[in-house]
Amino acid sequence: AKDSLEILFDEIDTLEDKFDDVNISTVAAVLNEVGRDGVSGEMAEWFNSTFGERFVFQVPDWVVVEHSIGYRTSIFAYDPDDAGYPWDAEKTGTLRDRYTAIANHVENLS
Repeated sequence: AKDSLEILFDEIDTLEDKFDDVNISTVAAVLNEVGRDGVSGEMAEWFNSTFGERFVFQVPDWVVVEHSIGYRTSIFAYDPDDAGYPWDAEKTGTLRDRYTAIANHVENLS
């Protein structure tokens, strides 16, 4: 992830150098599929120190995401009971809250 971001930062610098009227800024960093292993913790620390904790959002690696994809719907339209996974209800709510927080953060920047 770090290497990919370095490439992205280089591309952004190139665009800003080539076009005087272009200014690209980072509004948030989303850590997707965050697990409970040490690597995820190290990456989270790196993202927080690079972007600032206020701009870093974490989306856990929960099977409820796979269930909503398998049900061919977004996490917002996903109905765990209807899909046959009633135990997904609490985590579905938590994920909706996380994605809503990201959207609110981005909307409040403008």
